[in-house]
Amino acid sequence: MEAPGDRRRDPRSGLRVLITNRILQTRTGTEVYVRDLAASLLRRGHLPIVYSPHLGEMAAEIRAGTVPVVDDLAQLGAAPDIIHGHHGLETLAALLAFPGVPAVAVCHSWLGWPDAPVHFPRVARYLAVDDTCRDRLVFEHGLPADRVHVRLNAIDLTQFQPRGPLPPRPARALVFGNSAGGAYLEAIEQACAAQGIAVEGPASAHVPSSAARRTSSASTTWSSPRANRRSKPRPSARPWSWPTSTESARW
Repeated sequence: MEAPGDRRRDPRSGLRVLITNRILQTRTGTEVYVRDLAASLLRRGHLPIVYSPHLGEMAAEIRAGTVPVVDDLAQLGAAPDIIHGHHGLETLAALLAFPGVPAVAVCHSWLGWPDAPVHFPRVARYLAVDDTCRDRLVFEHGLPADRVHVRLNAIDLTQFQPRGPLPPRPARALVFGNSAGGAYLEAIEQACAAQGIAVEGPASAHVPSSAARRTSSASTTWSSPRANRRSKPRPSARPWSWPTSTESARW
């Protein structure tokens, strides 16, 4: 097997980055994250390789972008330079398959057991996507605070760009989120109906091509709460208010 850092057979000067994820079958948060991360690394001259034991539609979408995707680490004929690990078991599998290769491990969830960190000497940094996930790593899993860094989720500014001027009053609201339904959606519909605002949605990350277009044309956008957020929406606590900028309205 070719050693990490060996570039004699690879004309690209970038890094071989092995990205792990528990599943690549639909369009959940980490799956979309992996897709976008791999595409971005490829554009920057690196060689991303994606590993997941459960492949499906998302794996095919990533591979269509000329990024190698495997469900067996033995399929890799060359070692990566670094492991970008999502999910503890899959990160551990990669660390054991490639001795000597360093890693970063990312926690995406306050609740999910797959995001429990692996205590391993070759994990150089543990990354949390928000302060809540950082608290989980430090105060529930015993990681030293100086080894945990918060790196917020990124936005693709080539897709999500500033919209034109807002109307004097909102005309259409878009509800966005894979789980934006039930009482959450009902509260938004009631509040908007009282103001004469049409509600569209919920829009979903499972429809990848329309998200940017739909959010840019809406007067305001509501995002469903994530498991990482400690606070919950309180629809009856105070009346809905029209935001004064292009930011999403918040309770």
